[in-house]
Formats: sequence, structure tokens, C-alpha cells
Amino acid sequence: MELAGKQTMVVGLGESGLAVVRFLAGRGARVVVNDRRDREALGAAATEAEALGASVVLGGHPDGAFEDLDLIVVSPGVPPLAQFDRAEARGVPVLGEVELAARFIDAPIVAITGTNGKSTVTTLIGEMSRRLGRPVFVGGNLGRPMIEAVGTDAGCKGGLVIVELSSFQLERVSQMKAHIALLLNITPDHLDRYPSFDAYAAAKACIFERQDADDFAILPADAPDLRELIDDGEGTVVLFDGRSGEVRVIDGVLTDLQSSLEVPVGELKIRGSHNLSNACAAALAARLLGVREDDIGFVLRDFKGLAHRTQYVRSVDGVEYIDDSKATNVGAAVASIDGLA
Repeated sequence: MELAGKQTMVVGLGESGLAVVRFLAGRGARVVVNDRRDREALGAAATEAEALGASVVLGGHPDGAFEDLDLIVVSPGVPPLAQFDRAEARGVPVLGEVELAARFIDAPIVAITGTNGKSTVTTLIGEMSRRLGRPVFVGGNLGRPMIEAVGTDAGCKGGLVIVELSSFQLERVSQMKAHIALLLNITPDHLDRYPSFDAYAAAKACIFERQDADDFAILPADAPDLRELIDDGEGTVVLFDGRSGEVRVIDGVLTDLQSSLEVPVGELKIRGSHNLSNACAAALAARLLGVREDDIGFVLRDFKGLAHRTQYVRSVDGVEYIDDSKATNVGAAVASIDGLA
């Protein structure tokens, strides 16, 4: 994709939007930034965009700003707009930041989605993969925007890009292909954006599209209904956890039936059965990437969990206090409570 001299628009000047502005300006594109917020709300982001040479249209989405464009890049927090539909009808590509990044990345992509557990699994796979000795980028919905992998050693052949992807980020993927795609779970969420649970699930399922037989689709063994979501993908289906997963807990030991990996649950620092499921998913993905069993086991034993996710705070008068403030939907809260019961 040639960007030099192209008239581009970035809609939404959050963290990923600003990263896209840097990327487009660095490749010689002319950039317009559009955001419904005003300059006071955007603060330094608007100032930096202008310093990069972008023109800024704030306070709404005027139709005139969407004329004479060669490319529109939409940030994940921006809902569908009629202006996008009209632009696409004129032949203007409307991409998400993830899709734009994928078109410039030559490294294999490991993509993780699900309603809950994404950040934990992404972090675990990242830590395990770093023990391969190859350049690794970890980001997406967790930390750094995926576009920042472009041009790095991790984003080139020989590297590895590991990204957490939300349903919002997956809505506008059209060419991205994940070598390993993980769907951890789906429970109702974001129904203020989606007209139904099925529409939300369909957005998640986009992670499997364009996979072929050399790629892997990782799913929980105890959720057969999720397998119906991968009709458009041809990746090899591999299961974790449950009663038939290749990596699951057997008699209190996290076990990979396809390798020598065995980690007693009592040696893990993370809490809750939901986190055991996360650990199984990460271990399976890491094995498929070629990480040695000893390295997978070391990371599992060493990992203390992420902040605000079933995190032990302290005990007072015999009562344990757990910080699980990242459980922002019913499914996450139930999984945490059940896991600690």
C-alpha cells in the first residue's frame, strides 16, 4: 500500500489514533484528524497531531471533511458512522488501525480475543515467546497499538507479533491473517454497541478469517458452540482446558498431553480456575510456536498475574481482600467468584 502523497483521515484521536497519525505522516501521507471531542478534551494529542503536519477537525463529523479522501482509518472506540458507508460507496478504503498495521507486517501474528482473560493470556504468551530468542512485539488492546510493530525487528520476517484484539478492533479487519488465533470465551458484553449478542460474537469470530491449514484456531474444549463461529476459517482447530483439551488440568497438574509439560497447580502464583484456563490456553499457543516445555513451565510458575485481575491485596481479621476491578462485565465477575470458591 503506497501512502506517500495520499489524502488520509484518522477518525478518533485516542492512543491508537495518534499512533496512526505518526505512522501515516512518517510515510509521507497528508493527514486530517477528526474527533467529536473538542481541543480541550484532547489536550496534547491534538497539539502533537498538528506538529506532525496534520490538520484537525474537531467537535463532530461534518460531511465535508470526508470528501476527497484516499483512505480513512478508524480508531476502535469510534462507532459506525454513515460517513464511512458513503465513503466506501465511493471506493474509499475504510480500515481499522489493526488492519492497516497487518498490511505492513511480515512477521507471524498471534491474535487473542475473548470477552475475558485476553490481557492475561497475551502477556503469558509474550513472556513465553521471548524465550525463543527472536524479536517479539506484544500489544494491541493491551499496551502499545499494533501499528507500532511496523518497521520494528519484531514486525519483520523472523519476528513475532502478539496482540490482544477487542471486538471493536476486529470489526474492520479484511486482510489480516493470524497464524495463531485464540478465542478464549464469549459472554454478553458491549451490547450498547452491538444490536445483539450474535452480532457481538460475529465480530469476535473475525479473528479466524483467512486462516489456512498451516494456521491454528485455539478454542476452549468445553464450549462446542464456539466452534460454529469459525466456518469462514480453515485453520487447524486445537482445544484447551475442559475434558478434552490438549492442555488441561488433570488431577491438580496442568498437563500438555502433546509434550512433557507438567506443572502442579499449587506451584502457580495466579489465583482462580479461570486463570488456570488462561494458563492452559497460553501454554498451548506457546508450544505451537515452538517454545520449549521448560521455558513454558518457568513462565507459568513465575507469573504473578496482572494488576486488578483477581489480585490478592491483604488479609484483615481473617478476611482476604481481592482486587478484581477489571471485571467490568457479569461474565468476568462470575468467573472470578466461581474460580475462588
